[in-house]
Amino acid sequence: MTIIVGLGNPGQKYEKSRHNVGFMVVDYLAETSQILINKKNKFYEWGSGYLLSHKVLLVKPATFMNQSGIAVRQIIDYFHESSPRLIIIHDELDISFGEIRIKLKGGSGGHNGIASLMDFLNTDEFLRIRAGIGRPVENEDVVSFVLSPFLKEQQVVLRGMIKKSAEAVKEVLSAGPVQAMNLYNQKQSL
Repeated sequence: MTIIVGLGNPGQKYEKSRHNVGFMVVDYLAETSQILINKKNKFYEWGSGYLLSHKVLLVKPATFMNQSGIAVRQIIDYFHESSPRLIIIHDELDISFGEIRIKLKGGSGGHNGIASLMDFLNTDEFLRIRAGIGRPVENEDVVSFVLSPFLKEQQVVLRGMIKKSAEAVKEVLSAGPVQAMNLYNQKQSL
């Protein structure tokens, strides 16, 4: 079983924010694969089903971003997965808006959700689909930037990036991470 986690912040206030790209991708995967995310507890919302004949859990933490590791640790423990196959989808400031990259392990790069996962999982070895949101313009606060919604003129590129991120998840499932990295870790046009 593969646990696919989209990182974000719970609540309507953050629903369309840049920081919630992970949630957007998980919602897209659920919708296009007819997987209902209809189970929830205080730590996460989830649904199970199949993507390309692979059993998956689609998960959205109900904790805030900087406590994402709590939710992921809880779901791993709930399903008694000693070495789970994890795919984490998250926003990335250091990638141009609209582009994605796949990463197998490494540091958090200053991303509090990834840092929390590393703390609670006691490893940096989990696959990440990094969805580029770009950096704020000069003098704009990073926190305000990631918590603000995408601009109206960014919606077409955003939809393309969500779709491409979902396709990258499927490529990881079907062909493996190395093949997926070869395909997606290059300059892209949406």
